[in-house]
Amino acid sequence: SSAAPLVDPKRVEVISNFRSAETVETLPVGRNFVDAITLAPGVVSGGGTGQGNFSVGGSSGLENSYIIDGVNITDAGYGGVGTYSIVFGSLGTGITTDFLEEVQIKTAGFEAEFGQALGGVVSGVVKSGTNDLQGSLRAYLTPGSWEAGREQVQLPSGAENEKEDDTKDFGLSAGGAIIKDRLFWFAAYNPVSTSVTNTITRVTNPIVDFDPGAASTYPDDAFFPGANSGGRDTERDRDNYAAKFNFLASPSHRFEPTVFGDPSDGDGRDGIRAGTFNM
Repeated sequence: SSAAPLVDPKRVEVISNFRSAETVETLPVGRNFVDAITLAPGVVSGGGTGQGNFSVGGSSGLENSYIIDGVNITDAGYGGVGTYSIVFGSLGTGITTDFLEEVQIKTAGFEAEFGQALGGVVSGVVKSGTNDLQGSLRAYLTPGSWEAGREQVQLPSGAENEKEDDTKDFGLSAGGAIIKDRLFWFAAYNPVSTSVTNTITRVTNPIVDFDPGAASTYPDDAFFPGANSGGRDTERDRDNYAAKFNFLASPSHRFEPTVFGDPSDGDGRDGIRAGTFNM
């Protein structure tokens, strides 16, 4: 017998594994699975690359690869995680740590099988059922009325300031066995409701002031330029879900059909003419 070497000269990547029950759920990180990326070395904010798109190893936030149970969920056109909309911006993904057994982040020189990524490879494994029937019920509330006041920022070009953020996040998951030691099931549901109140300050429109005829280009109800003073409420409801079946045909053969999604409905992102203006 012999001990495993401390350094494997054949592997050059840096791998960080985080089990949800032992690490992610006990540390002060966000609920979304991409928030676990911040626990790995060499990860910093991606700047303006959108929700969940962190910079890994010096690359931009749009040069990573995101894989859940072998399914690549990287946006093919934008490069970010999940879905990108030209209207709503980066929507991220609704896959939370409630759905996942483990999150793995690979950086540096990872294997060639992970193409189309210069930063890191983020992989998640959906939870599986066991012989014991188990479940959990969670609630995460961030009432906007409990927040401290926010200072309004004044910029020469005008600014839309976030005044209040109210989020309701509920999680329900369960799993068990259909046939003991052979067939298992797991299901999870995570509805999230977010309401953001913004304040808008009217600013001087340099284009209209220079050329009054240009006023028709920017109507009064447009956000910028020429935005009215007042406020706006934007709301978004997301129904995140995941389900998985495990069938152990033999010690060497396993079948695991998985389904997950995050359909959402709501107003546009900041800067888009959507939502309700309270004048």
